[in-house]
Parts: sequence; C-alpha cells; structure tokens
Amino acid sequence: MRIQFLDTELLCWEYNHATPPNQEHHIIQIGIVEVESNSLVILRSQSFYVRPDYKNFDVSDYCTELTGITRSKLMDEGHYFPEVLNTIRKKFAPHDKPTYTWGNDFDCLQEHCSKYRCENPWIASSFIDFGVMYKTIFKVKNIPLQNALKNLHLEYPGSPHNALNDARALADLHNEIMHRASRAFGVNFS
Repeated sequence: MRIQFLDTELLCWEYNHATPPNQEHHIIQIGIVEVESNSLVILRSQSFYVRPDYKNFDVSDYCTELTGITRSKLMDEGHYFPEVLNTIRKKFAPHDKPTYTWGNDFDCLQEHCSKYRCENPWIASSFIDFGVMYKTIFKVKNIPLQNALKNLHLEYPGSPHNALNDARALADLHNEIMHRASRAFGVNFS
C-alpha cells in the first residue's frame, strides 16, 4: 500500500499583521511525497506551485523570506488551483490513500475546493494529523515539525516552509518512528 505526506504553503503576512485589503490566504504550493508502507521507501515526490486566480495578488516580502516563493515564480511556474488538483488526481490518485500532514491541511484544501467549485481529490477520513500523533506518542505539547525532527536527531531536508521539503521532513519523521517501533517490537520492513 502507498501512503502520502502532504504540505501546503499559503500567502502570508508578518505575524500579527492583518491580511491586506483585496488579499487572501491562498494556497501557493502543495508538496506531496509518496511512500511504500511496507518498505518505507520513498517512491516519488513532487512540488506544485499554485497561482491565485485574482490579478492583484501580492506575495509579501515576509512570505518570500519564509517560503522562497516570489510572485514571478507563481506567475511563471504556477497553475490555477483546479488544474493543480487535476494533475495531482491523475499522477497520485490520492482519493483514499492515507495522507499524513503536520496540522490540518485538509480544511484549507476543502475551502479552496469550495471556492473554486472543484472536487477535492482527497477524502477527509484519509487525512491523519501526524502532529497530533507525535504529541500523543512523545507526550509533548504542540511543537514545530523542525523541532520534532531535532528531537529524533534527524536533519531537515532543505529549508523549512517549502511544501515539498516539509512533506519530505514529515515522511522522514514518520519513517524514523516506524523503524524505531519495528526494532522495539521485532517487526521488519522489507
């Protein structure tokens, strides 16, 4: 069986700053990593840039500094949200695959699907917030994904706040926990 790890990045502005007029928290990147659940081998991964459909969208300096994404990158490499979901549906067939996130990305995806009147290729019941699982397993409060990796002596793959890097980091964290559990309980992944 294949499982997926997903992250989204959204337009954002400095902490405690209101969303500017005529702007919205729009998804600008989706990262997906697909793993074979028996072997825990990463099979494939992809990043999708999502271009907002309104002309005057702004990528703040803060957002660019955080994500590395610029307005010109979205204009040049981005596709509209329904097109991106259609590509994901064809390439990854995510409908009922277990999909791990760090936080609740499903609601954001669903809001965008409602806005664009397009079908969500995922179902809510397939989404698993691995942040909640981590918090329960390790008996800690909410912590950033980066800190969860550090706690297990794992390196972050690239820079944080890149949807593909974050999805990959989540897959690495999941796989490390599964490997530790397999050693503790004598289960082999092959």
